Amino acid sequence: MYDPATKIMDKATQLNSEFAGDLPSGCPPLSAKPCINGTLWRLVSTSNPSSQDFISVFEEGAKPRTEDDLCVLKGVSYFHGDRPFHKIKALKALPTLKNKTHAAKIEITSSDAMVKGSDPNKKGHFCVWRSSVYFPHECVMSVEKL
Repeated sequence: MYDPATKIMDKATQLNSEFAGDLPSGCPPLSAKPCINGTLWRLVSTSNPSSQDFISVFEEGAKPRTEDDLCVLKGVSYFHGDRPFHKIKALKALPTLKNKTHAAKIEITSSDAMVKGSDPNKKGHFCVWRSSVYFPHECVMSVEKL
């Protein structure tokens, strides 16, 4: 039976060149899905986010423990755009996010990225692998101080 989501996922997984960055084989993983159509939050370091605010933790210097780790580390962390802001603000208490002073809300569509993470209905965390033609810093809708 034809499943459009699976076809999109298979095509995207086979064509790593469609994704930004030097991703390992099999990344994004088969369990990744097309991104939601809507908005996502990204914790950033300034009130005027640049492309450097949207890099992976691998690019920030994190070291993978396994090949699977490498794929996740090359993704970028976001939170569902419908997540209440007070819950976004509370994330600043995490030691790994202590240098983040703002939250940027970006617009995104299902053709912009593949994601793995929480159920979209739970408004949680996503690991995002963006397409090579989507630039999140150009899609910032608003920036809020944490």
